[in-house]
Amino acid sequence: MRFKALTAIMSLLAASTLALSVLAAPALAQSVPAAPANLAATTGDGQVTLDWDDPSDSSITGYDYRVGTTSNGTTTWSPDWGGISGSDATTVSHTVSSLTNDTEYTFEVRAVNANGNGTAASVTATPVAVPVAPEGLWAEAGDGQVTLRWDDPSDASLTGYEYRVGITNNYGVTTWSPGWGAISGSDATTTSHVVTGLTDGTEYNFEVRA
Repeated sequence: MRFKALTAIMSLLAASTLALSVLAAPALAQSVPAAPANLAATTGDGQVTLDWDDPSDSSITGYDYRVGTTSNGTTTWSPDWGGISGSDATTVSHTVSSLTNDTEYTFEVRAVNANGNGTAASVTATPVAVPVAPEGLWAEAGDGQVTLRWDDPSDASLTGYEYRVGITNNYGVTTWSPGWGAISGSDATTTSHVVTGLTDGTEYNFEVRA
C-alpha cells in the first residue's frame, strides 16, 4: 500500500511538469520607423526641396514620398507612394521637380524598414518662378556715390530687390563687400537705388537682383 501511494504522487508531479513545458514566451513586438521629424519645404522654380531631421535609426532601409493637390476638400495623390531613389538611413532631403508654379502641393514622407512602412509626415508648399534679371541696368556716378537704375519688369509677384558692390583686382578676381543685401523699402515697383560711402576714383562692380 505504501508503494502504491508513492507511485501516485510521483505521477502527479510528472504531469504538472509536462503542463508547464508547453507555455511559450510572448513574441516581441516589431516596430516600424517613426514619422520624419521637422519636415520642411523650400520652394523653387517648378520644384520643392523637402528636408527633415536625421532620426539616427540604422534600421531604416529607405524613404517613400508622395505628392498631392487638393480640390474641394479632396486630395489627389500623383504620384502616389514611391521610393526615393538611393535613399537609406542617412537620407535627410529630397527634391521634387516637374511641378507647376503657383500651385499648392501637399507632400508626405515616410521611412521604411524591414518591418514595414512608418508613419508619414506632411507639409504644404507652392513652387514659384525665379524672377528674371533686371533689364536695362545702368549706373550714374556722383560724389562718393552711384545711382543704379533699371527697367520696371511689371511683375507684381516681386517682393523686393537686393544688391551687392564689388572691386576687381588686377588678376580678375572680384571681392564683393558687402555681399548680397536687401534694398530697404524696395518692392515690385522699385526701379532705382543709390549706393553711398564709395571712394571717388575707384572702379566698382554692381549687381542687382529681384
